[in-house]
Amino acid sequence: MRKLVIITDKEPEVKLLWNSWEVSSGRIEGDILTVKMRNKSTLIVESVDPQMVADIVLSHDPTSEIVKGRLGIKSVIYNEYIEDKSDAKEQLIKALRTLLEEIDD
Repeated sequence: MRKLVIITDKEPEVKLLWNSWEVSSGRIEGDILTVKMRNKSTLIVESVDPQMVADIVLSHDPTSEIVKGRLGIKSVIYNEYIEDKSDAKEQLIKALRTLLEEIDD
């Protein structure tokens, strides 16, 4: 099955390939469609008809590319979520586990 192609303004030579099940939620506000992914990344599409673009993204229509200039799209921005390995909560949990293991020994 072909995947939906997303081409961002920042990297027009790169094609992001998406499956519709990767989408967590979507929101339309004015002419802006914001799509949140399960991996916490975000796609922001400014379009003349954001509902049509949402229908294409959510219905897994691989015949259209989400790219500036097509389907009335004015801009495409993808903000990739990069997990911060120095997260304080994660470090605290790791330290507590280590402490509990030492107590059990």
